[in-house]
Amino acid sequence: MKVLAVDPGLRKIGLAVSDATGTAARALTVFEHGSLQQDCARILEAAHSEKAERILIGSSHEAGTKMNGEARFTHKLLAALRAAADVPVDLYDESFSTRRAREARLQRAERRKARRGADDALAAAAFLQEYIDAQAE
Repeated sequence: MKVLAVDPGLRKIGLAVSDATGTAARALTVFEHGSLQQDCARILEAAHSEKAERILIGSSHEAGTKMNGEARFTHKLLAALRAAADVPVDLYDESFSTRRAREARLQRAERRKARRGADDALAAAAFLQEYIDAQAE
């Protein structure tokens, strides 16, 4: 099953997609957060063009039980996508995925300029790969 993963943020939104066999994730793109409607349209466009059969929205539970602005945005995005998408849209705990993506890029000794801006898509790919691996167990 092909899955599109979304790492939502108040500034940037990262997308990743699995391969057709549902065994490997890859970073797809990062775009600037606009309005909720614009973000939904871009995500649904990516899901359609990639022929995704499921959309996974990353939600960080690392901050505790209090809902911050990013968590509220994530839940609004989830509701809007569920209302508009013709595929299942699920929430996935992606706590620390951005940090793991940055650390992996640092370990590969990528130049600072090359690292800039792609963390959100890499974070989406990281939690999508976790999801894929968990489904295989």
